[in-house]
Amino acid sequence: MSTRARAHGLFVGAASRERLLRSVVWIIPVAAYAAILVLLGIEPDASFWTSILFLAVGCVTFAVSVVAVPRTRVASAAGAPPVLVAGIWFAVELILANIFVFAPVPFPVVLICQLVVAVVFLIVLFATMASNEAITAAQDQRSAADVIGSGVARATILARTTGDPGLTRRLQSLAEEFRHSPRRPVSGAGEADAEIAEALDRLESLVHSHAGHRIVLERIAAISGALKARNADLSPEP
Repeated sequence: MSTRARAHGLFVGAASRERLLRSVVWIIPVAAYAAILVLLGIEPDASFWTSILFLAVGCVTFAVSVVAVPRTRVASAAGAPPVLVAGIWFAVELILANIFVFAPVPFPVVLICQLVVAVVFLIVLFATMASNEAITAAQDQRSAADVIGSGVARATILARTTGDPGLTRRLQSLAEEFRHSPRRPVSGAGEADAEIAEALDRLESLVHSHAGHRIVLERIAAISGALKARNADLSPEP
C-alpha cells in the first residue's frame, strides 16, 4: 500500500477509536463512584480506598486514551490533547493519593476534593475530544478533496502522455468520473479513498512502464468501479 493510502487508512482508524473512547470513558468514573458508595456502607471513613480508587480511575483513563489514540497521532496537534489531559489527570491523582493516604485529612474533604478534580478533568477531557473530532472532520474533508482532486489530475496527465488512443479515451473518461465525484467528507469514505489512492499509484506505474493494454484497461476499470461504489453507497453527512 502506498504511503498516502496507508496514512489515510491510519487516520480513519484513529478517528473511529477516538469516537469509541469518547463513548465509553464515562464508564470509568461511574464505576469508581459506585464502588465508593459500596465502601461507605462498609467503612464510614474510607479515605484510603477512595484515594486509591480515584488513582485507579486516572491510571485506567490514561491507559485507555493511549490505546485509543495511535502513536502516529500522539505527537500531532490533533492527537495529543486527550492523552495529555488523561496523563495530567493521572499525575494529579497520584499526588492527591499520596497526600490523602498519609496525611490526616477528614474524609468529607477527601471525597469533595476528589469529586471536584474528577469532574473538572472529565469536562476538559470531553472538550478536548470534541475539539479533536472537529479537527478530524476538517482533515477528512481535506483528505477526500485531495484523493478526488489527485484522481482528476493524474488521470488527465496520463491521458495526455500515453500514446494509445484507446487508453487516452478511457483515461479521459476516468478523469471525468473523478471530476464529478463528491469532495466533501462522507460517512465511511476513508477506506474507499485509501484504496482508490493506492489503485491510482499502481495505474501510474503500469502506464509509465508500458504494461500491456489489457492490464492497464483492467486497472482503469477497477478504479472506475471502486469510485462508482464509493459515490453510490455513501450518503453525505448532515
